[in-house]
Formats: sequence, C-alpha cells, structure tokens
Amino acid sequence: MKLVTFDEFLPGLLQNGHVIDLSPLLNGLGPLDWDEIMPAVIGNFESLRKDFDSLVESGTGQPLEMVKLRAPVPRPSKIACPVMNFVQDPTDGPIQLDFFFKSPEAVIGTGDTVTLPRLDATTYSYEAELAVVIGKQASNVSADQAMEYVFGYTGFIDISGRDVGRPHVNTFLGTSFDTFAPMGPCLVTTDEIPHPENLQVKLLVNNQVQQNYSTNILSYGIPDLIEYTSAIFTLHPGDVITCGTDPRSAGSLQNGDHVVTEIQGIGEFEVIVCDPLKRNWR
Repeated sequence: MKLVTFDEFLPGLLQNGHVIDLSPLLNGLGPLDWDEIMPAVIGNFESLRKDFDSLVESGTGQPLEMVKLRAPVPRPSKIACPVMNFVQDPTDGPIQLDFFFKSPEAVIGTGDTVTLPRLDATTYSYEAELAVVIGKQASNVSADQAMEYVFGYTGFIDISGRDVGRPHVNTFLGTSFDTFAPMGPCLVTTDEIPHPENLQVKLLVNNQVQQNYSTNILSYGIPDLIEYTSAIFTLHPGDVITCGTDPRSAGSLQNGDHVVTEIQGIGEFEVIVCDPLKRNWR
C-alpha cells in the first residue's frame, strides 16, 4: 500500500492516481491530533488493513491533483541520520557508524518551500536518501530481526548548512532548520519493496540530474542502522531512519531552485528553494 497524508493532514491511501480518505476508519482509535494520526495508523495497521482493503474496493477517492499532499509522516518523534554511510573506496572498508538527529519540525512535504536561513554557511546542500519508517516499538533489536520492525519506506532530502556550528561537522544546528527535511510523496509498505538495498535514487535540480545512485553503495544496510539506533534509544511507530546517500554528486541549493527527488518504487516529490538573501554558491 501507498499511504499519504493530505489536505488538513488526513490519512489517505494512494491508488491509481486517486487519494482515498482513511479517516472514517480511525474512529475506534480515539481523538488524535494531526501529528498523531499516521503513527496511529502505522501502529494499528494489521488490525486496520482489512477495512482499508474494503474501502479501496468500494470507492475511487479524489483525483490526486485535487488534494494537497503533505509529508507522509508529518511529525515523526525522531529522525536519525547516519554520517557518511557510503563506500568511498571498497578497499578501505566502512567507517565507524555514527548518527546525527534532525528536528521533526524540519519536515515538509511535496510542493512545499525550503527556506534557507540568514546564517552564513559555506553552502546549503542537498542529499537525496531512502528513509525507513519504523512499524512497532523497537529496543535492542538485533540485525537479523531488524526488518521485522520496518513498516515501510519513503523519500527524503537531507538539507544541511555546511560549517554552520562546528566546522566540518554535521551539527544539529546546521541540519535542523525548519523546512530542512522534505519527505514524500508517500509511505510504501514493505510488501511492495522487497529489495530496499537495491533501489535507484535520483535528484534533479532545475531539470538537471545531480544525484543518481543505487542504495547498494551504502556501507551499512537497514538492519545495521536499526540495530545501532535501537541499542541507544527506543524506536516507536512512525520514527524515521534515513539511509545515507552518495554525497560526491551533491551540490548547493540557491534561490528559486526546483528540486525533484525520485526513488524507485516510491515515486517523486518536489520542493522549491527560497533564499531571502539570494546568495550564490559554486
């Protein structure tokens, strides 16, 4: 299934170019705030899925162009991002796994605007990534069991202000400004993506391909990422772990840029860049 949130953060199912509203089926979950809806859908998915299937069979929903898609998980409780998770030189072996956090407040969806802050930076960069969405509470999970805790996958752009904060370090300050975590267009359940370790990821800026790589370049796979993070903190339904990228082709964002990210099996989403200072980087 391809799950979305749309309009006033309603839960929906994307099928054949239409969005089907799932909110009538959530009444039994009690009152939910807008940012609690998708984690509740994820956490209760197995009990809800039969009703979701029946709803799909009974109606066609609204045409996609008639709704406003939001980020599929509009406010996850955690966004954990690995540092340098790609193979630079196969003879060197992987570097030690480490992570940084991005603020959940940074999440935006397709069609939204990335606003660059007024702080000085060497550059404001983009990195297109596959993101893993956790399906159930996970603590101290071993790598061989980790995939049992994955609900699905979505697209993600990690936007960073380079050398904002400590030089040459991915700091919380440099990565967590509002709008610095575009996500979308949908959340695809694991049954539709059996091989996440071999997906093509593409990012275009102003119709020019800037990133085009396979997730098979990643040093650490999804099981390793879950094992590492769940040993440090408990993961909950809707939490997001990004997988890393090939940064060798990543570049700078500038005012007016139109950025499109596409991931095999998930689809594409787009954002526009606004820099109030209209700066230029190489």
